[in-house]
Amino acid sequence: MDHSDALARVLGTPELLSSILGHLSQGELLQLQRVSQSWRSLIKNAPNLCASTFTGQGPFQDTLTKIPQLNTFVISRLRWCPSLETTLVNTTQFHSVETDPTLQAMAYEHASWRDQYLTWPPVSKLSIVHGTISQEEPSLADLVVISRRRGHKPPGYEEEEEEEDSDSDSKTPPFVLCIEDFPHNAGRECRGISVLDMIYGLRLHYLEFQYSLEFHLRPAFGTSRGGEILARIKKYPRELMVDVTVINF
Repeated sequence: MDHSDALARVLGTPELLSSILGHLSQGELLQLQRVSQSWRSLIKNAPNLCASTFTGQGPFQDTLTKIPQLNTFVISRLRWCPSLETTLVNTTQFHSVETDPTLQAMAYEHASWRDQYLTWPPVSKLSIVHGTISQEEPSLADLVVISRRRGHKPPGYEEEEEEEDSDSDSKTPPFVLCIEDFPHNAGRECRGISVLDMIYGLRLHYLEFQYSLEFHLRPAFGTSRGGEILARIKKYPRELMVDVTVINF
């Protein structure tokens, strides 16, 4: 067997190929999804690559004990504006994409990030706070995005809620959204919260509390390149709490 035959056999064996691809970074794997449909399917669904690609079909029972890792590769590249409809997020109709060639891949209609989970393993509940804004706007409700089908309380979560109840009288109740109600999830089984779910939730949160958020967020989108989402983890159980900040360029 010559070298080319051996190479073809290795590349044609899913188990061997996924093992080799497991040494690559998330960005490299996303690029390699363009090689062919078979490579795309393998990279998105191979169990050993799920943690790198933030995709997978589940079930995720065997991952419940693992600490979720945030999809920082995608989040660090997002450009988002609360005045945009979510269908326009990271499309060529968003001026920051037009002026930055490095964002063209993010703007592609079928870009891989649109199918990626926010964390791996996927979480079924996400709490979002606007750190510095919340300090100046104490009446601003936190955003809670939850999966109705997978929603559950992790061990010990009841005790955490009881400790926080002492502040409940002085704190505005959270703004709760179910991802199954989002248009882009219509007819789909939601196995966890995706990056797109977070963006859509931020959009609805902005519309609901525009009177509190507009003053703080508008300057961030007055520049030619728009705003960037920065997410910082505050704590993890099976619920993820993220401090979301929007910055200028």
